Amino acid sequence: MKIALIGASSTGKSTLSKLLAKELRLPLIREQARVVLAEMGKSLPELRAVPDDIVRFQYA
Repeated sequence: MKIALIGASSTGKSTLSKLLAKELRLPLIREQARVVLAEMGKSLPELRAVPDDIVRFQYA
């Protein structure tokens, strides 16, 4: 099972992730969008410029 949480900063994603991992007895794998974008050779402004790329990024 994979669960991904995305959203604005300071909305409790990390806290919720830790609680879910503990409750469901799943490993917590932290991933930051900036790291993934850098590996893809893109920046956040570039990603925002093409809405279709945002959808593809979410499933990468």
